[in-house]
Order: sequence, then C-alpha cells, then structure tokens
Amino acid sequence: MSVIKLTLKQAPAVTLEAEVVTPDRFVALSNEQIRQLPVYHGKRQRRLEDFFEVEGERSEQLELHGNLHRVRLVGRAMTCGQITVHGDIGMHLGAYMAGGRIEVHGNAGDWVGGEMMAGLIHVHGCAGQQVGAAYRGSLMGMQGGTIMIDGPAGIEIGLRMRRGLIIIGGRAKDFVGLQMKGGTIVLCDGAEIR
Repeated sequence: MSVIKLTLKQAPAVTLEAEVVTPDRFVALSNEQIRQLPVYHGKRQRRLEDFFEVEGERSEQLELHGNLHRVRLVGRAMTCGQITVHGDIGMHLGAYMAGGRIEVHGNAGDWVGGEMMAGLIHVHGCAGQQVGAAYRGSLMGMQGGTIMIDGPAGIEIGLRMRRGLIIIGGRAKDFVGLQMKGGTIVLCDGAEIR
C-alpha cells in the first residue's frame, strides 16, 4: 500500500488543531480531498493544504515531516493504520486512540495517548506531561494499548489509568500513577518525588 506524505511548509504561528490527520479519514480520500480537509489555526478554519504539502492518496499509512510542535491532535481517535512522524509533534497525540500504531522520531507534547483504548504509540524522544492520563474532569485515563517513551516524561504519567502498559525509558517527574486503578507502568530510570 502507498504512503501519504505530509510535509509542513512552515511552523504555524499559533496552535494548529489537526484532528483530521488520521488513517481513518485518509484511507478513502483522493489527494484533492485530503488537501481540502479543515484544520483550525487558532480560531480560524483553514485547509490542510495551507500548511502541508500532500503527496499520495487512499492509504492508511501516513508520514509527517517537519517541526510539528505546534500541531495538535494528530491521530485522535484513530482505529487502524500507521502514522510515522519525523520531527517533534504537539499535544494530544493519539488521544482516544482505539487501534493502529503511531511512531515519533522526535519528541512529543503533553497528553500522549490521553484516554487511549488500544493500539501502540512509540516516541523515540521525550514526552511532556500526562502520558496516558485522564483529561481534566474525567474519571478514566488510559484503558488499553501500549505507550513507549524512550526518553524522560513529565508529571502525572498514567493519571487514573485503568488498563494498558506505559514504559518510560528516561526519568519521570512527580505523581506517576496518581489514582491509578489498573494497568502497568514501567519506569526504566525511576521517578522524582511523590
């Protein structure tokens, strides 16, 4: 199967919410349809092609290239396929994920795999806070799947986690496993206080 390649033209000035960037959305779309998908640059609705060069079509294999640290919600609620990120990626990567695989050759922001249910996320760099955690006001964090972070990670890893596996290769900050009800967290280099 071919690969759909998205290359960031230039880093957005403010946060770009790109929850449409999932294999589930792209698998049945032509190149033209992918380029027309809506994204939010701050509070303004724009098109995906305003920020990305798009190559390929009709595939559940996605590649993202560039400094994507201000691009959020990539892989949100995905159920199949694979996303490979070459560079840093912003917050909420793989939030509510229910299947498939995400691999990041760089660093990731906060809430990697927030409330995910299944699938695999592997970040080869470091991650921000609340990896696999519940969102504010929610009673359940990660409910299944696997998250691997090769480097360090921030606070509240696995907050309110119910099932699944989180592996942190580097040092974790405070409150790992806070209000955790089930699942497994492996800390290869330990954690800070609390």
